Amino acid sequence: MGNPGGVGMCKKTRVSLFTVLAVMFLTSCSQLERRRSSKGVRGVIDSQQGVTFDQSNQGEELPAEELEAKEPLPPPKVGLILGPGGINTFAHLGVIKELSESKVPIDMIVGIEWGALVGALYASTGQIHKAQWEIYKLKDSDLPQKSMFSKKLTAQKVHQVLKKFSFKNIKANVQFSCPSQLIYSGSLKWQKGHSLYDNTKRCMAFPPALESEGGWVAQPFSLKQSIDYLRSRGAQIIIISNVLGNSDILDRSVVKENVSAAVMWNQVRNTYNEFLQPENLKALGYKDVFVVHSSSIKGQIYDFSKRKTMALKGQRAARPVVAAIIEQFGF
Repeated sequence: MGNPGGVGMCKKTRVSLFTVLAVMFLTSCSQLERRRSSKGVRGVIDSQQGVTFDQSNQGEELPAEELEAKEPLPPPKVGLILGPGGINTFAHLGVIKELSESKVPIDMIVGIEWGALVGALYASTGQIHKAQWEIYKLKDSDLPQKSMFSKKLTAQKVHQVLKKFSFKNIKANVQFSCPSQLIYSGSLKWQKGHSLYDNTKRCMAFPPALESEGGWVAQPFSLKQSIDYLRSRGAQIIIISNVLGNSDILDRSVVKENVSAAVMWNQVRNTYNEFLQPENLKALGYKDVFVVHSSSIKGQIYDFSKRKTMALKGQRAARPVVAAIIEQFGF
């Protein structure tokens, strides 16, 4: 008789061998399946070279939605409105400086009345320190002076003020526009197609300081139109720098001799302060409009010895507003 124990041993060996082969087969299938499924993976970790790209999948295109998800979204476009206010508009320099130091880009600017001068000087280079250097050239002697025998201001021609600046034939480095009106019709006209000098010249004149040239004067009652204009140009965030405050704009000794101008300036100030109330902006649907209120210098609308003081006031007033914009939009 044969050895039954040997037969049993052979059977066990064959079973064990079969089991091992089956396990190996299943393992190979599993690895093959994983390799097939990995064709959709774009990157493979390499211990020597970091992340490399799977060359076996070059012929396959990724879904458009996956590609779009990979591309970083561009930052929202920022539009800046620099309101009117004579010497008080130098506070706009501080607002621009705070935006620049906080790395919040300014894509387009609207300047109103003397805000047009500040905006044009910045737009000429896109550099705030150069704009400051230029505008600090102005002296009291360059501006309207009081008559020897009265408090009435003798208005200057706009070009007499602008001759101080070196931007006569310069095109804007930053998109710049300013609203003006013809005294004959009163219709609003956006100045944007000429040189910065010509645009500013048509947008600055306003009593009692500057006389109209060619029939063009500033259009200070254009705040809503300015917001809508920037929106139409693609601005998604709009910052308004308001420098009129609540104090007297003209010195009371000057008001008696410049009554019409005083009435007009008071109307401009009241219009701005009413329009810029948060509840009014919300009712108009201006959700992404931010307002910087810089306190004005009482009655010193044309005292240029205060220009550096106003610039500092503007920067201080802008800090919390700029911080809120950065937190909300992630600049």
